[in-house]
Amino acid sequence: MIGGWVLETYKNWIKVRTNNMERILKMTGDVPQKGWYIRIKKGGVSPFKGEEILVSEKTTPALWIIVEAWKITKMKGEKLEIISRAIDQVLKRLGRLPSWFNRVFKDYWKKGESFSKKGVIASEIVAKIFNKEQTRLPERENFGNWFNTFSHPYGIRVYKEKGVMLKIFFERKKVLEFQAEATLSGKKIELKGFLNDDQITLRLKGDIDDEHIETLRKRLLKYFKEVFATKGGFENGIYV
Repeated sequence: MIGGWVLETYKNWIKVRTNNMERILKMTGDVPQKGWYIRIKKGGVSPFKGEEILVSEKTTPALWIIVEAWKITKMKGEKLEIISRAIDQVLKRLGRLPSWFNRVFKDYWKKGESFSKKGVIASEIVAKIFNKEQTRLPERENFGNWFNTFSHPYGIRVYKEKGVMLKIFFERKKVLEFQAEATLSGKKIELKGFLNDDQITLRLKGDIDDEHIETLRKRLLKYFKEVFATKGGFENGIYV
């Protein structure tokens, strides 16, 4: 059983501080008030019932941002945290989210953009964006560039082409580590990896046949000089 203080409430959602963790819960029963101390347990009788959506060791963005990100993406855990932090960075840099933001982001999330010859993850700072009104409505194909310009150091990319959907969630570091999910012919594949210049390395999770791995590898070879994919583990920076 874990105890903690309710830091925020938003509709039927709460943010709870437990020791050094922040927990985001979507309540299905009564909603405790801000400032209340509650205990989180898996069973038992309580008017407060809910689903744990996100747990983080860091201070998370405002609860309403997390909720809106969840409504659009239905992501949980670390992926939802990256999306929420990216949106929070856009908000901080622009001072407000454009009125069209949720609508265009939702469309982008479902339909994505075409793969770019510049590389799947790399997102250059597009100078012309800063020469125009920053809240100007971008076309869906350009939304990824617009969003990732302002979301630094967090990023999201959604690509779709010829039966392949690739969703990438990352934080920019010296060596760009990321996690992603790909849909190939209707099959969802979870993967993690890192990008180093024009080389991309993938670690694939779950029951994935060699045909799907090779299909994904061939797609990425159009955009990177070298593509490595493995179903093995990852220890101390080395894939095994």
